[in-house]
Amino acid sequence: MRKGKFITIDGVEGAGKSTQIDFICQYLANKDINIVLTREPVEAQ
Repeated sequence: MRKGKFITIDGVEGAGKSTQIDFICQYLANKDINIVLTREPVEAQ
């Protein structure tokens, strides 16, 4: 069985998480690496 990688991105609002996720996903896709992107729902208080 092939082993995968589990990458997490965490940070405060406005820190650029979505931008970094977009860059990482594009990089991996360009290398024909399968990705599964999930987002944990968080309620801002």
